[in-house]
Amino acid sequence: VDRAFTLARQAAELSAISSNLVAANDRTALAAAAVAGCNMAGRPMGAANQAIPEPDEPHLRLWQALTAMREYRGDGHVDRLIDAGVSPSEALVLQSATGRSPEDGLRANRGCF
Repeated sequence: VDRAFTLARQAAELSAISSNLVAANDRTALAAAAVAGCNMAGRPMGAANQAIPEPDEPHLRLWQALTAMREYRGDGHVDRLIDAGVSPSEALVLQSATGRSPEDGLRANRGCF
C-alpha cells in the first residue's frame, strides 16, 4: 500500500474519531449537569447513582450519568404505582397482561407469578 495513501487514511480516521470524541464530551457534560441538577428526594436508586463519583474516562462518565437518569425515571414509575395502590406483583401482572413485557421474560427476570 502506498505510504501517502496510508497517511491520508490515518488522517481521515483521526479526524472522524476526534469529531466524535468532541461530540461525546459535549453530551457527557450535558448529561452530568442534568444529573447534578436533579432533586433525588424520594428516588433511592437515582440518588444512589447520583452519589457515585464520576469516572475519569468520558465514555464512562456518560454511561454513569445516563444510568442515574434511567434510575431517576424508574423511581418515578415506582412512586406512581405505590400512589395508585398497585403492589409489585400486581405491576408485573399488569405489564404482562398489556403485552408490554412477555410473561416468560418477567418470570425469568423477576422470579414471580
